[in-house]
Amino acid sequence: TTTIGRIGPDGGATAGWFNRNIWAKGSEPPQGVINWHMAGPGGIGLSADGKTAYVTGLFQHSAAGMERFPPSRVYKMEMESGSLEKFADVKGSKGLAGAALDKDGNLLVCDPGSGRVVVLSPKGEEIGGINLPSAAAVACHRKTGAIYVLAYRGTTEYVSPKTLVKFSGWKEAREEGRIELRREG
Repeated sequence: TTTIGRIGPDGGATAGWFNRNIWAKGSEPPQGVINWHMAGPGGIGLSADGKTAYVTGLFQHSAAGMERFPPSRVYKMEMESGSLEKFADVKGSKGLAGAALDKDGNLLVCDPGSGRVVVLSPKGEEIGGINLPSAAAVACHRKTGAIYVLAYRGTTEYVSPKTLVKFSGWKEAREEGRIELRREG
């Protein structure tokens, strides 16, 4: 099994998809001073060997307006230890979504608000991208290099019609196919 989140022996905790309250390390829950909410992840890309996960879409805000996990940040998680560390910040992003690794170990992350899929090198440097409005999810074929991106049209990702677009790869980003998906399916 794989553990994505843990509650530490000192009481520090993270929440997942359920937007639960969490508390600062070393404090006793419930703490009335800062009430944190956290949601995510939006995307998880796994390395080919399964030892590393790259996580996008984490965000955490407090009622006081403080922020611990910037929405433009990509995190690197070592699966064996469960340690989570900053991998990269995507400049100009207001929130990241899907994530996938290509055959060369480059990380592709969706930035729906900026209308692009950003490509990060194994060192976390931005090295390219694909322009596609409202890109929400990405997958990479590790043998052929093809990139598949799911984008939505409209104001809400969950109820809008979607489009699945196949690209030759991210360097040339030549569109090779497109499937329009209706709202019903």
